[in-house]
Order: sequence, then structure tokens, then C-alpha cells
Amino acid sequence: MFSAPGYVTADGELLRRAIEKVLRNAIQHTQEGTRVQLFGGGGQHEAVIAVRDWEPGVPDQALAGIFQPFYRIDAAQGRSSGGVGLGLSIAQRAVAVHRGTIFAENCAPGLRVTIRIPRD
Repeated sequence: MFSAPGYVTADGELLRRAIEKVLRNAIQHTQEGTRVQLFGGGGQHEAVIAVRDWEPGVPDQALAGIFQPFYRIDAAQGRSSGGVGLGLSIAQRAVAVHRGTIFAENCAPGLRVTIRIPRD
């Protein structure tokens, strides 16, 4: 899956922030003592970065929604328990600027968020 070294043309700061938001989100929603895994690589036509945790994941019907601004899986959660629901939407917009895609999938257990950026 991750074998070919290479480069992408990108706004480094914008892309760094997108990756950081995904990674921070995974860390924030992972219990202490468990792990978060970061994958990186790609193929001839794209670079791939994936972040996975081993928590329960999110309800399947919420997978697309987590990239919408202000979306919260649990509406009862407040800012003190995890922000206002902007991190993944900001990451999605930053990835889109680079003609890339970002998506989430449940891994049973866990959630994996994958970023794909086309190579020039």
C-alpha cells in the first residue's frame, strides 16, 4: 500500500495543519494507554497519509458528517470536552485545495482517516 517515495507540490504549512488536525483529533478521542498509528507513503500517482486509532470508531451514519463544520457526534459534548467541531472540516478544505481527498472509515475496532494527495 505504501511503497513509492516521491513528492507532491503543496502549501507545506496548509498541508501540515491538515495532518496535524487529523492526528490531534485521533489523540484527543483515544483513551490513555491505547495507541494512535500514523501511516505514510503512496504510489506513483498519489501520496497517502492515514491516521488510525483503536477506539470504538463513529456510527456509520456519522462518517460523512464528521467533515462538516460544527458537526458533533454527541451534541451534548461542549467545547471543554473536545472543541466545536471544526478540526476535520478545516482539514478537509486544506486537502481539497491540493486536489486531494480525505475520508474516514471504521476499522472494527477504531477509526482510520485517510488523506490522499495527487502527485504532479
